[in-house]
Amino acid sequence: MISFPLLDYSGMTQLSPPQSLHPDTVPLTSWNTDKASRTRLPLLSVSLLLILTGCQTLPAQKSRPAAQAVTLGKTTASDIQTRPERFGLAGKIGVRIHQADGSLQAGSAFYEWVQDGERFSLNLQGILGIGQTRIDYDGQQATLVSARAGQLQAASPEELLQQATGGWTAPLALLPDWVFGLPHQPQTAQVIYSVEGQTHTIAEQGWLGTFEYQTDPSWRGKPSRITLTRPSPFQNGKTDQVILTIQQRNE
Repeated sequence: MISFPLLDYSGMTQLSPPQSLHPDTVPLTSWNTDKASRTRLPLLSVSLLLILTGCQTLPAQKSRPAAQAVTLGKTTASDIQTRPERFGLAGKIGVRIHQADGSLQAGSAFYEWVQDGERFSLNLQGILGIGQTRIDYDGQQATLVSARAGQLQAASPEELLQQATGGWTAPLALLPDWVFGLPHQPQTAQVIYSVEGQTHTIAEQGWLGTFEYQTDPSWRGKPSRITLTRPSPFQNGKTDQVILTIQQRNE
């Protein structure tokens, strides 16, 4: 079994990203686991058009593709690109989740995420009370290992995260696509684009994601921060929130 290295964030208030998170160099643990160009007719005088064309009507211009529309609107499956099969991320995650007993579960952690197809390995450091935590998912089963909870297994990584942290909830299944500004299921998700053509919001599986972007051109239009919200299923009028900040990418 190959271990997934953890960062040492002790004594730091901000993340110092790892030197390498490339999927080829960061191992995973336990994986058997044109716009169409518009042809414009040359501008001719009205009299010449009457002589040559007999007042022929000019063809209408084609509408803009949804992904490049100036007005916001819902996307279609044909507008969606695909995410890389393998990538690595590092950053910080913060949560505010309302519990069934009326309490509020809040906290933050540094994370490292390595994805390979449907499989991923997620390392969390700094979660109050549970220490270092690793979640591995092979596409069918999730395994969690932490200093406090020991080793747990479940069908979904979301279930394990909630068990180990005492109430943290985050839509982990959506994130491999959302971190690239793409919906997890294009046929059912509602996607709104900004005037720049970037993903502004995605509504999917009860969560609403709002996307922010770096001005650094090296990020190539990929989001650097996603704020996820949903109505609390336990407390009327309350909103659960997860904020995912991406500080390093490798693809």
